[in-house]
Amino acid sequence: MSDLFCSLIKNRSVSKFLRHLAGRVIWPLVVALTILVINVIKYYIPTLLPKLYFVNGHKYGILYFNMIGFFDSGVGGLTIIEEVHKLIPEYSTVYLGDSARAPYGNKTHDELVKYAWQGAEWLFAKGCDLVIFACNSASASALREIQQQKLQKFPDKRILGVIGPTVEEIAKRGHKNILVLSTVATKESGAYANEFKKLNPDIQVFSHACPNWGPMVEQGMVGTEEMFLDVKREISEAEKKASDYDAVLLACTHYPYVQDDVKRALYKNVPVYDQGGLVALSLKGYLLRHPEIESGLEKNSVYQYFVTGDPVLAQKIASERFGFDVDIKHVTV
Repeated sequence: MSDLFCSLIKNRSVSKFLRHLAGRVIWPLVVALTILVINVIKYYIPTLLPKLYFVNGHKYGILYFNMIGFFDSGVGGLTIIEEVHKLIPEYSTVYLGDSARAPYGNKTHDELVKYAWQGAEWLFAKGCDLVIFACNSASASALREIQQQKLQKFPDKRILGVIGPTVEEIAKRGHKNILVLSTVATKESGAYANEFKKLNPDIQVFSHACPNWGPMVEQGMVGTEEMFLDVKREISEAEKKASDYDAVLLACTHYPYVQDDVKRALYKNVPVYDQGGLVALSLKGYLLRHPEIESGLEKNSVYQYFVTGDPVLAQKIASERFGFDVDIKHVTV
């Protein structure tokens, strides 16, 4: 049998036929199988990765599929994601803090649009279908333009801000004179005054910018005497313009880090609202109203954190805030 096979191979006509067969059938089949394997790896393997990480009990890993993204100028947005994880911990999340370009409160409108959109695109590429701008400056100055002009090429993606949910919740609580403490960019946008006026024209808004608080938080100065003195000075200035306030709103996600200092500095005992719980509650309601979005989100409680600045300092701040170690990695956007 082997002698017959060898003789066939030596026969030129048979060899020519086999080469013809390989060229017409075998190689196209190999190419088709290769393309099939590539598509399987590209489209199906990523959807399995979250399960593999979770089965191994590892809650921090690389994911590529349907997560909720949170974007901030630095560590401020951690006060939002902290409350989101408490209220709806099952959803996998990715956090990006642009601490290398912080603070955002002194940036121009064009800069805020550029930076916020870069952050959103990075989160889209990371696998986030829903992105929250956990930054008041970005929400106030950049969100609408991004939603109306830049998001059109991503019809399956959504970007939400933090101002609307905050105003909607506080407007229900019967306050008439609200002292809003914010960044310069948020104050100059007039976003809070406009949103409160839409819901209840009787609510009076007094806005005061506290430009040093965000940078001082980013520098790890929470709890220092210098931090408290700056808080005390800003509160004193604000109260000169709004002595009859009946509530205080911390309209920057960095400001909950100094919430205790704010309460100490106020001469009136009034409610001091931060945004974490309000935004978390609003996000939960949004997902209930939009099952077409909610049904596709990963629910493996996998949390990832990234910053464009110093990850060691950010990790220290986050760990102190959360009460447990947080793994934060450096990225370039």
